[in-house]
Amino acid sequence: MRERSGLITSAELADIIDQPDLRLFDCTTYLEPAAEGSNVPYNVVPGRHTYEAGHIPNADFLDLQGEFSDPGTELRFMMPEVAQLEAAFGRHGIGATSRVVLYSIGTAMWATRFWWMLKSLGFDDAWVLDGGFDKWKAEGRAIESGPAKGYQPATFTAKPRSGYFVGQAGRARRQRRSEHRRRQCTRSAIPQGPGAEPVRPAGADSRQLQCVGGDAA
Repeated sequence: MRERSGLITSAELADIIDQPDLRLFDCTTYLEPAAEGSNVPYNVVPGRHTYEAGHIPNADFLDLQGEFSDPGTELRFMMPEVAQLEAAFGRHGIGATSRVVLYSIGTAMWATRFWWMLKSLGFDDAWVLDGGFDKWKAEGRAIESGPAKGYQPATFTAKPRSGYFVGQAGRARRQRRSEHRRRQCTRSAIPQGPGAEPVRPAGADSRQLQCVGGDAA
């Protein structure tokens, strides 16, 4: 696979589909309307049923909410602890020498979510199938059905990178910065002495007050 934006074409996948180091995954999830009166906006349904109805040969299935999200919160798709991810990816056969290809049905967002998670854990040999299962099927390529056979378990060792996900500490810093900017904006809008005008950028009218920004420590 040539180096580029993290995508692999269906033709490229077909060329490597029988290679023993390939780990191929259907990542589909469905969001269905919740019942009236429910305290959640939608129900998360793993795409296992559509996987079993038809998938790319040799593919396994990854359940984003069931295995790869934080079980300790009602919020959906929250990044879990690194140890949970190491165990889950290892159960699905991803190790240091694996090449991973991810796809989903209808939208690439589920495949790209797993791609992003793997990148955040320091795993770079991961690719998203361009056009997903829909393009593969439309091209008349091979499809099989039935339950997942899975891969031989492996040892997945994470090397977490910063900047991919924002945790509680990051959210707190952003909130502090936002509050700091709000205070600065408020001060800049208040005249600073008798007869003084609010600070405004050149050419702005009196309603377009300048906001003096700045980051909190």
